[in-house]
Amino acid sequence: ISVLSCSIKTKGADAVAFTTLSFVFAFLPLSILIFYAAPKQLKTLVLLLISLLFYTMLDPTNLLLMLLSITYDYLMAFLILKAKKDISMRKLPMMACVLKNMVLVIVFGLQQEIFHIAMPLGLMVYSLTSMGYVIDVYRGDELFEKNWINFALFCTFFGKIITGPLVQYSDMRKDIL
Repeated sequence: ISVLSCSIKTKGADAVAFTTLSFVFAFLPLSILIFYAAPKQLKTLVLLLISLLFYTMLDPTNLLLMLLSITYDYLMAFLILKAKKDISMRKLPMMACVLKNMVLVIVFGLQQEIFHIAMPLGLMVYSLTSMGYVIDVYRGDELFEKNWINFALFCTFFGKIITGPLVQYSDMRKDIL
């Protein structure tokens, strides 16, 4: 029985409903309990681990892709920060980030259309989220986040998979980081 009719097509199954009663009555309450039991300095790490566990429970085969993709984009934002005022040196990592994310989305999208192999769970969410952040850092709309854990949580937070990646880093930082 599904609480909501929202499901995600993943590699391991035709469709995995992540808003099941077991999610609502087991995973979510346990996650909240663990989060509030954690010491203040570990809450962000705990929430990141819970989010990664959520993705792993639904599609364990793509955790490495997710972590590598997010880390790559984080490094591109760092290179933008280090380039300071050199426009050409700032543009290169931003373009590399956009290219990498577009290639991921296009390749896995074509794979799904042509071979009927499901797209990795959350690919669109974390790709667009991290790419948008890097573009914001490039434009000067956002400051570079010095803590990778905060950035990774921003990209993977399981609570936003239904609503999508259209969340500004500055908005989410105020709420959970």
